[in-house]
This record gives sequence, structure tokens and C-alpha cells, in this order.
Amino acid sequence: MSTEICTHAADVMNFFCAVGMFLKRKILDLEFTYALFSSFVIVYWEILEKDVYEVRKLTNDNSNWEEFEYLYKQMKKYERKFKKPPGKVPEDLIQLFLKAELLP
Repeated sequence: MSTEICTHAADVMNFFCAVGMFLKRKILDLEFTYALFSSFVIVYWEILEKDVYEVRKLTNDNSNWEEFEYLYKQMKKYERKFKKPPGKVPEDLIQLFLKAELLP
């Protein structure tokens, strides 16, 4: 992975950590947070999850991006309300999402 991609990934993860912290502290409402961020949170977490766990293992520190993981879990829990099928985002949808994210 290039340094530029790593920097962008860290920026995304840190942003969602902040959102997760705001949600946990009840600064943001769950319904509002879901409406604004869920599609991004869910896909980005599922793309970056392995990297997060690898960093946690290498640093022996499970607190790395824990608010992002909290946010992901809250989004998945809330979406059950809409009877969405459980599980991960299909790979073809992830690829479409990434293409759209890369557009200038």
C-alpha cells in the first residue's frame, strides 16, 4: 500500500473515530448519524478492518480506532431496524463504492 493511500485511510479512520466518539458521548443522535454516515462507515470499516486488527496486534494496543469500530457496530445494529440482511457488503458493491470515491 502506498504512503498516500495509507495517509488517506488514516484520515478516514480518524474522522470516523471522531464521529464515533461524538455518538458515544451522545453529542450526535444515532438516527442522524446513521442517515448521514452509515453507508460510508460500513463500507470503509469492512475495507479497513483487517488493517486495524493488524495494527492492534503489532502495537499490542486494542484502543487503536476503537471509536470507529464502535461506530460501525452501532450502524450495523441500527440497520437491523430496516430488516437489511446481515453480513458483509458484497465485493462488487465495495468496488463500485471505491470507484465512486476515487472520482475527481
